[in-house]
Amino acid sequence: MRKCCIYCRIDGSPTESNQDAMKNQLRSLREVAVSLGLTIAAEIAVFESGIDPLRQSIKTMIRDGRHGCYDCVLVVNTSRLARNADGLIQVGRKMNRAGIGVYTPAGKVQLAPPSVFFYSRYSTEGGTAIGS
Repeated sequence: MRKCCIYCRIDGSPTESNQDAMKNQLRSLREVAVSLGLTIAAEIAVFESGIDPLRQSIKTMIRDGRHGCYDCVLVVNTSRLARNADGLIQVGRKMNRAGIGVYTPAGKVQLAPPSVFFYSRYSTEGGTAIGS
């Protein structure tokens, strides 16, 4: 069973209505984690803007995942991680490198293409090596 971190973000100050929204987001994601077969290892709930894709809460989440606290993150939707496509790709690349998957209620999502560095060197019969 995969260990997950529930990540909730509300853009704004922790007013009473925003705190209610945060509680609803957390409750909903806890239920989704069970339905997806994920074990909840951590929860991050922040009241902050999503404009900076590499804000401190994201850095902390990636660091903890890299250190084995969990292997995936569960969010209501990807806009909780970053507000635009460039930001999502930036966060996705860092999460890919750290080995952290991303899930929404719809299932697993890929924020950025996996980085693959592949070099092959093999010889053709009677010829020189390809790639040399």
